[in-house]
Amino acid sequence: MSRETPVTWHSYGGWFLGHTQGTGHKNVELRTAQYRGSFDERVCLALAKGFVRAKIQNCRTLMRRNWRGATPPDRVLAEIKHDAEQSARAGNLDALLGFEGSAAARYFGAFSGLIKQDPDPDSLAFDFTKRNRRPPLDPVNALLSYAYALLVRTWTVTLTAVGFDPYRGFYHRPRYGRPALALDMMEPFRPLVADSAVIQAINNGEVKPTDFISAAGR
Repeated sequence: MSRETPVTWHSYGGWFLGHTQGTGHKNVELRTAQYRGSFDERVCLALAKGFVRAKIQNCRTLMRRNWRGATPPDRVLAEIKHDAEQSARAGNLDALLGFEGSAAARYFGAFSGLIKQDPDPDSLAFDFTKRNRRPPLDPVNALLSYAYALLVRTWTVTLTAVGFDPYRGFYHRPRYGRPALALDMMEPFRPLVADSAVIQAINNGEVKPTDFISAAGR
C-alpha cells in the first residue's frame, strides 16, 4: 500500500471482491474533469463515437485476419466498414447504439467462420449461431463472457490506479455497481484481446467441447 500498488482480491470461485490500495490517487482535478465531462452531452457523444468506431473497425480487422470460411466474407466486411463510417457521424447516443448494434449483429452472425471445424463429422464441435449472455447458452458464448469479465476487471483496476472513477462513464449509463467507464474503455479491445484469445484457444485445441458441463438444460 505504501507503494500505491493495487492488489486485487477474488474468491476461490473467481468472483471479483475488490482491491486494496493506499490512500488512493491524489489528482482530484482529474476526477473533477471526468465528472464534468460526463454531464456534457457533446463530450459524451464525441468520446462514445471514438469507442464504438474503434470497436467496429477492430471487429473487421479480426475477421479479416482469422477468417476460415469457404468463401471470403467480402460483403460482411464492406457492411461492417459502412457501420464504422456511420458511427463516426452519429448525431446522438441513441443513433450510435443503433450503428453499434447493426455491426455486432453482422460480426457475430459471421463469427462461426472464424472457428476451426473438426474434419470428423462425428466429433463434438464448437457450434456458434449468435451471441447470447446472462447466462451464456453454449461453450463459445461462455468463453466470450468470461474473457469480457476479465477485460472489464482489468480496466476497473487500471482506471482506479491512475485516478479515474471507473463507475462514471461517458457511453455506458451509470447505475449502482456498474463500472461504466471500464465498460467504455474495454469496447475497442473486445475484438483484438478478448475475442482473439477465445478464437486462439479454440482453434489451437487448448479448450475442447468436452471441457464444458451443461446443467439444467444449459
